[in-house]
Amino acid sequence: MDDLAYTVMIFRRAGAKVSRASLVLLSRTYRFGDSTHQLFEMVDKTDDVNKRATEFRRAVLFDQNQPVPELVSACREYPTYEGECLGFRSLTHSVGDS
Repeated sequence: MDDLAYTVMIFRRAGAKVSRASLVLLSRTYRFGDSTHQLFEMVDKTDDVNKRATEFRRAVLFDQNQPVPELVSACREYPTYEGECLGFRSLTHSVGDS
């Protein structure tokens, strides 16, 4: 919900008119063999998103503290990525490097 509200806030700040905000979710009632049209369901969250987008806008407009960017290793303790994690040997890493 926060991601959707933040996206709506950014679109509005860029001048786009957003009249409706919905989530597209996998249907819990879909079963193998059903029509693919039944695989997803749309859930209208316009009212909730409008309220949350307004809260984000206030926080962005009035917050004087800028976040400090920081590059961190995200692999943590996964042995699969040992020695291949971003920041382990260098600051460059490509998807698919082995």
